[in-house]
Amino acid sequence: MVARLEIYYLPEEYKNSWESFALYLIGSGKFNVWLRGIAKRKNFLLNQYGLFNRDTGELIITKEKEIFEILGVRFIPYEKRKEIYKKEWRKFLIK
Repeated sequence: MVARLEIYYLPEEYKNSWESFALYLIGSGKFNVWLRGIAKRKNFLLNQYGLFNRDTGELIITKEKEIFEILGVRFIPYEKRKEIYKKEWRKFLIK
């Protein structure tokens, strides 16, 4: 049996970004790429520390549900993020 322990560190300036960091860790890689693509098309930068204004670099929000709202995406439950395929993600976009 092999055990694996991962330790992550949030820099002091991002100490309130734990929800954004959880969004990054919980979503599958494909889910993260999809969500970051939406952010980029709307002139934002989304990373593990939060949602930023791409032009100014200003941190806009770190709260997970608010990130979804700003990006125009319905909240996707954690347990669904790894099993949803790209063609199904579109149904979560708010029109």
